[in-house]
Amino acid sequence: MANHYIILHNFSGSKVQLFKDQKTKTETFLLGRGEHTLESGETELLLLFERGEGVLDYNGETFTVPAFHTVRLQKNSKATLKIENGIGLTFKFI
Repeated sequence: MANHYIILHNFSGSKVQLFKDQKTKTETFLLGRGEHTLESGETELLLLFERGEGVLDYNGETFTVPAFHTVRLQKNSKATLKIENGIGLTFKFI
């Protein structure tokens, strides 16, 4: 079994899908620095911030999401998340 490592301190710009080989009904992504478009689709999407903070534009309002907080995007909605110094996780139920 190959080991895959991500150096979180250097992680920037894109998202990485986690648990690809699991038999699950969830898409899970790790988000680093940059601007990310979040779309819930036909189900809800959860955003968990693990380190630092991010700025979320959702339903015409702007929120700061600090570390160790969770945000729920209702189904069929979109948001923009800006991360300057932090790590977030999204869980989309499919």
